[in-house]
Amino acid sequence: MGIIRWHYDALRKALGAVMILYLLFLGVQFAVDMRNGAQAQEVDRTQQLEQRIDRLDHELERLDAAQRLTRIETYIETAKEAQAANRQMFSLILATLTLILVGVILLLVGRGPRGMNSPPARGVDFNAVVNSPPARGVDFNAVVAVVLGHEGGYLEDHTTGEISKFGLTAEFLRSIGLPHDRDAIRNLTREQAIEIYREHWWERYGFERLQDQRLATKFFDLAVNLGPQRATRLLQQALVRCGAQLTVDGLLGERTIAAANEAPVECVLSHLRALAAEHYRTLAAKDPKYLPYLKGWLERASQ
Repeated sequence: MGIIRWHYDALRKALGAVMILYLLFLGVQFAVDMRNGAQAQEVDRTQQLEQRIDRLDHELERLDAAQRLTRIETYIETAKEAQAANRQMFSLILATLTLILVGVILLLVGRGPRGMNSPPARGVDFNAVVNSPPARGVDFNAVVAVVLGHEGGYLEDHTTGEISKFGLTAEFLRSIGLPHDRDAIRNLTREQAIEIYREHWWERYGFERLQDQRLATKFFDLAVNLGPQRATRLLQQALVRCGAQLTVDGLLGERTIAAANEAPVECVLSHLRALAAEHYRTLAAKDPKYLPYLKGWLERASQ
């Protein structure tokens, strides 16, 4: 995933460079066209001036030499002023294009994707992932540490045949395009699991939008254990019990996030724990194969 991300960042960087060169080409072409146009205008004005001078020569044959020279000098000064104005306009256009190109370059550099200016690494830089700063006041590393503590390491369920490690099942790893055979799962590292949870859970569903650390931890832990949609329904039910006006649809939209950030945290956590415990009991009552897990689930729900 780290290599893919790096290639993606490199592609973005290359496309940005191509766009800058294309804009520079357009700017130079525009400036050249303006210069050619200005030169053409100067040639036309010079020709017109020469024609006027010829006509003036005929008109001034009866004037004395001093008057004739004065009027010719006046026409020459007028032509020089027109040429100076054209050169000034060309310089102004060129300076404007330069400022636009500089602004585009600064915009691309300042808004480049994460990792664009970083050197390539061999695989995922897990130290940077683990030690990255928290988003919007919620510490993801603390949240995922709780999840990993609950999920444990490598597990094989002989009843269902399911294998997992750090709560990541073979089916889920297959769904995101990662190796999912027994050896791949057994060799999955903690750092790799953290990166998977960050990219395919935390960032994908927008858990970082929650502002309270305890609520974000509880909700994320339930989402990993129950699935995002089921956990979101429980959160919405808890928010409704705390007075929020919400539709319980299992969708983690902006209204649900806003209600979660505005509701009393203790109220939401209390109802969320109770709803999770109720769900676990109902699940075990419907299917006895889940009874061995009920005690651990209830302990997890109460935290």
